Amino acid sequence: MTLTLPLPIGDPDLVVPEPTFASTRLVSRPKPSREEAIRERSLVLVAEDHSVNRAVLLHQLDSIGLYADTAEDGQVALDLFRSGEYAIVITDVHMPRLDGYQLAEAIRRYESETSRPRTPIMALTANVMEGEPQRCRDAGMDDFAAKPTTIPLLAAKVRRWLPHLEFPAAEDGPVDGDRGGPAEAIDHAVLGELTGGDATMTAEILDDFVDATTADLTRLDRALSADDLEVARRLAHRIKGAGGVVGARRVADLASGIEREAGNGAADGRHLLPVLAELAKAVADVDAARDQR
Repeated sequence: MTLTLPLPIGDPDLVVPEPTFASTRLVSRPKPSREEAIRERSLVLVAEDHSVNRAVLLHQLDSIGLYADTAEDGQVALDLFRSGEYAIVITDVHMPRLDGYQLAEAIRRYESETSRPRTPIMALTANVMEGEPQRCRDAGMDDFAAKPTTIPLLAAKVRRWLPHLEFPAAEDGPVDGDRGGPAEAIDHAVLGELTGGDATMTAEILDDFVDATTADLTRLDRALSADDLEVARRLAHRIKGAGGVVGARRVADLASGIEREAGNGAADGRHLLPVLAELAKAVADVDAARDQR
């Protein structure tokens, strides 16, 4: 079948680029205490099961000037939400116990049962091409962003959903700090987007990534060797997401391949062990590049 679509040629001058670390100064405000955040309705609830992603989001929100509590899965997040203290919920989609969809549905039921006003819910996920934006909306979420997100983009999202908060006017021009450059194992430009050039935070994120991913590799090895493809798929998805967050593109690509093959229902997980060996080498390269930085 051939499909022909007549489309006009767009004007590049009309394209407005997304804010980036290199082109936009961070729009932030003084960070309130937790008590002040509750009073002004700015307290954020972050639901994320991966420690690397939690650390990144907390740093980003701190840079914007927001106080946040974290939950390691959807059930913990729901229990915290019932306190009525949170102005916005930012949630991962794939989590244990309650996933992001189930969390959003449970929050909407709770609001309906208790006659509480609607709290904005924003999803963050690495899967942006698999129908997840619509599925997030169907579950009761209000917004959606791909992981890894950046500080300017996250600030823009928060300002949209918490319009009562006051922020200083944005200024054009580069942000101070080392933006780094592409490297074979780590794209430091990605880390710069995440941390605003904070060298200490960059080191902490990479340390956490290497430790957490090394543990996940051990579990992934066991799952593939036992032909437990569903567990292998979940672990590969987790590694892919973390790799994308820190700019470890080779890690993310290899993990994505394992996730895809495991999800296709391969009869024997052992045929993926050579790919796992390449993935372990890619993580080792990240570890070495981190030490050289």
